[in-house]
Amino acid sequence: MLSDDEEWQTLDPLARQQRTIEAIKQIFLQESRERPLLLVVEDLHWADVATQQLLDRLVSAFPTARIMLLVTSRPGHEPDFGDRTYYTPLRLHPLAPTGADDLLLGLLGNDASLGPVKRALIERTQGNPFFLEESVQALAEVGVLIGPRGARRSTRAVEAIDVPASVQALLAARVDRLASADKELLQAAAVIGKDVRVGLLRQIADLTEQELQSRLASLQAGEFLYETHSFPEPEYTFKHVLTQEVVYAGLLKERRQALHARIVEAIEQLYADRLPEHVAQLAHHAVQAEQWSKAVTFLRHACLRAFERSMYRAAVAAWDEALRCLEHPPQEGLVAHCHLGLGKLYRRTGKRELAQEHLTSATTMYREMGMTYWVEQAGSEIRGAGVVDRRAFVVGGVVVLGAPLAVEPQWERSIAWVIPRRPRQVTEEGFFLPTAPAITLQAGSMRGGSLQALKELQAIRDKYRTQDVGKPAF
Repeated sequence: MLSDDEEWQTLDPLARQQRTIEAIKQIFLQESRERPLLLVVEDLHWADVATQQLLDRLVSAFPTARIMLLVTSRPGHEPDFGDRTYYTPLRLHPLAPTGADDLLLGLLGNDASLGPVKRALIERTQGNPFFLEESVQALAEVGVLIGPRGARRSTRAVEAIDVPASVQALLAARVDRLASADKELLQAAAVIGKDVRVGLLRQIADLTEQELQSRLASLQAGEFLYETHSFPEPEYTFKHVLTQEVVYAGLLKERRQALHARIVEAIEQLYADRLPEHVAQLAHHAVQAEQWSKAVTFLRHACLRAFERSMYRAAVAAWDEALRCLEHPPQEGLVAHCHLGLGKLYRRTGKRELAQEHLTSATTMYREMGMTYWVEQAGSEIRGAGVVDRRAFVVGGVVVLGAPLAVEPQWERSIAWVIPRRPRQVTEEGFFLPTAPAITLQAGSMRGGSLQALKELQAIRDKYRTQDVGKPAF
């Protein structure tokens, strides 16, 4: 008998993934038997494919389990399990005036000078909690509000208070008021992403350790960044994704590209012994830095890594991105490889039309470049997918529908739908398609039709080979 480790090694990637998901599900189910369990998943719209699959499997067991799953996501995102009868969506609307007033009471206090300010803030922000918080922070930074949190007072008449019309504009104004060194560090953090590892930030910031810690403390005090982890490596996160997006958008393109390029170098240095774990991050930054050659390399590795884990949607996304990168400048050989890779993935996910489109493109490009080996590889995928080119060809007076590889020397390895009985010549109006059953020649074998039809087809093959194949009938 195989040990558990030996059995695991014999499993293919899909089986391993399914076993892992099932094990995690069973852990949660066992815990729910001991006591009611609440699971909280934030920002579901950013969840990767593996997380989505885990949640789908877990949700299927909810009717008999004491588990409550609470997920948050942006408006417009509907989870895959949204059609379950035991799923209840809750829309979080802006705060009503009384709710907004309660929030401001905690932020500002109840000084008599604050009444007009509160009313103006509620009206301008329309009860958006994040907008309210940022507005209070902005007014405190410019001296309109003074005093500690919860005990502030106003120094100006409400008519003299200027609150930007949108939270994005307000955030941009707050960033512009930062000291130059603080602003540059925040911009570097925004290029890294919403979650920022200090080790990576240190590599690209050009600051001493003392300066770095001082600037981070300043950004924390301004509630731009929050510390989320201290071990094994310090990590910060932006207070809100909008903050990160606004800071990133405020960078000039050249500055953004330079920072992305430095991040690629920093990751390669910091994690040289485990780059495969960071290949998706490397691909993202290489694309944004417009380092097209590196980007394609990282994306191909990301695709293979996702494919090995049966994360087909992530693999398709990586190939698609690689295909776009290869437009700068065009690299036909690699473009053909990307089409082949996408065709394979779409074939395995049951999307036959997309598989046909990409595999046909790959075959055409390989043939034009004279890459016979790769023509055969693409042809093998086409045969496996059951993909048939719908063009019609003339083979010595016989109408052949399909034959995408018929121009190759190996007729036996092509796919062809041939009309075996009394075929007619192609006319100017098109071609004649009799009602007699067609046969398919694939790798020298027949699917459908009769033995006599096969003999006729073999006779056609022997007589005409490939010299007349490839002439379009229309």
